[in-house]
Amino acid sequence: MKIWDLRMIKGTGEERHPALLGEHTSRLSVSHASWSRGGHIATSSYDDTVKIYDMSDAMKWKAGKDIGEAAMEPAQSVRHNNQTGRWVTILKPKWQGNPDDGVQKFTIANMNRFVDVYDSDGKQLAQLEGEGITAVPAVAEFHPTHNWVAGGTGSGKLCLWM
Repeated sequence: MKIWDLRMIKGTGEERHPALLGEHTSRLSVSHASWSRGGHIATSSYDDTVKIYDMSDAMKWKAGKDIGEAAMEPAQSVRHNNQTGRWVTILKPKWQGNPDDGVQKFTIANMNRFVDVYDSDGKQLAQLEGEGITAVPAVAEFHPTHNWVAGGTGSGKLCLWM
C-alpha cells in the first residue's frame, strides 16, 4: 500500500508524479484500501488479513512530507479469508461515511456467506447472516449514517440488515 500526495507533483514530462509519502508491503498483494473519515485505512489482501492503519494525524501532514515508517505499520491486523477465486468479487472493506453513533466501522464480506462488521480497533462488532443467503454477499455497504447494511451477491440477491 502506498500513500501519495497529489498536492506535490514533482518532475517534468513523463517523469512527473505525485510525492510518495509512505508505503507498507504486505506478504501478498493488497486488493483494496479504504480511507475512513476518522483517518483510518482498512486494506484487504491475499495474505488473508484485513489491516487497519491509524492515519488520524493525516490532517497535520505538511505537503510532500514523509509520513514515517512507524505510521505506515498497521495498528491492527485481523485474520480474514480473502481468497475469493474467480467467481466472487474481491472483498473490499467499506467504511461507514458519517456514523450517527460516532463509531468508525466498516463492512467486509465473509467467504462463509456473512458480512462482517469491524471497528477501527479491529474488534468484530457483528457477523450478519440470513437463511436465504446462498452466495457470498461480496459487495457490502453501510448506510452513510444509520447502522443499516446492504450486501449484494453474484446471484443477484440484495440482502438488507437493519
